[in-house]
Amino acid sequence: MDAYSVGELNKIIKQTVEGEFLLKNCIVEGVISNVKRHSTGHYYFSLIDDTGSIDMAMWRSKVQQRGLEGALENGLLVQVRGNISFYEKTGRLSFICEDIRIGAKSDYQIAYEKLKQELYALGYFDERHKQPLPPVPSCIGVVTSASGAVIHDILHVASHRNPLVTFKVFNVPVQGPTAGPVIARGVAMADADPDVDVIIVGRGGGSMEDLWCFNDRALIEAIFQCTTPVVSAVGHEVDYTLCDFVADVRGATPSHAAELSIYPLLD
Repeated sequence: MDAYSVGELNKIIKQTVEGEFLLKNCIVEGVISNVKRHSTGHYYFSLIDDTGSIDMAMWRSKVQQRGLEGALENGLLVQVRGNISFYEKTGRLSFICEDIRIGAKSDYQIAYEKLKQELYALGYFDERHKQPLPPVPSCIGVVTSASGAVIHDILHVASHRNPLVTFKVFNVPVQGPTAGPVIARGVAMADADPDVDVIIVGRGGGSMEDLWCFNDRALIEAIFQCTTPVVSAVGHEVDYTLCDFVADVRGATPSHAAELSIYPLLD
């Protein structure tokens, strides 16, 4: 049997998938996650449930036609009607949305909003509790995964702004159902270290589910109790967790958190 080229194989997959009657104009239900609005007006997101996830796209014309501009948010339970598409060049399968019916909020979103309102009422996010960052820190504690990209991003920024700053890494898992309390212990350890002048709590981007441990009550309590200033640097600029609200300062990204924390040596 002759070997297929990659292009030949992808062509067969495309013809098979897109020719399947059951995958035409089908309806699938799940929760929106990791939604992104492109500058063109197209929307890209994942639809997830307990059994899996699938990449989805909705073109600007359909978004406008259905009146969904600004309505698609992480955590929404939806029913999506559309067709499976396979992009030959990259071998990427996605679901092209024709219409979206928005239902109830997901359990994640309900839990997030409930805890946020509770903490707000208790004063956890009040400006009067915010501590200023030290003008010239000598040591920064970073609570993150030692094997992740966050620490490398921070060190890269430090090498340009002030290579004299030292770092202590408090290695913790940054994803998973048990990660929140472990991150909380890492924050407490950093706060108890007499060398640490500023604490950065961070991880890279991800879905609402990936970042969920940064909404953990134990972690929020640990940050709130800190006597050392804390910078939250979780996800990308569009990602918000409860850590961002309770921390003294929010960095849009880990690199931005480093820029906020490290005084430029030349200045």
